[in-house]
Amino acid sequence: MYKEIFNAIVTITHNDYAGFEDKEGWDRPNEFSRKIDHLENKNTLDDALFSRLVNEYLLDFDDKHIYFTVNQAYTFNNKTCGFRVKWFDDALYIIATKEEQRLNIGDKIISIDGKTVKEISELEQKIFESPLKNASNGPLS
Repeated sequence: MYKEIFNAIVTITHNDYAGFEDKEGWDRPNEFSRKIDHLENKNTLDDALFSRLVNEYLLDFDDKHIYFTVNQAYTFNNKTCGFRVKWFDDALYIIATKEEQRLNIGDKIISIDGKTVKEISELEQKIFESPLKNASNGPLS
């Protein structure tokens, strides 16, 4: 089932996505298809992981306007961690809080699970790519 959905998404991105001509060859559908096959064979693929893999695939297009959601309830719960950050000088600064009450605007995050922000960014490079990453106006005070 997941493989069929992924193949449909690839078909859509290759045939219906307006930016595909300019970005042809940017994506790696075979790599993600192999990951999906592997996880399905191990019977460890669920909706949340599939959604993450599809969104990782879509990141190859470097277009913030295309993304995949399983359903609205899942999307809302997993698109936010309760706060927003801005990356500046190898640290993350809290710029907004919503659900998370333990953090305040201006708080600084210097590591996550024992890894520096830079180390995490290298591991999750695409997710951290953002025009705000190297903003020159600095953190909020």
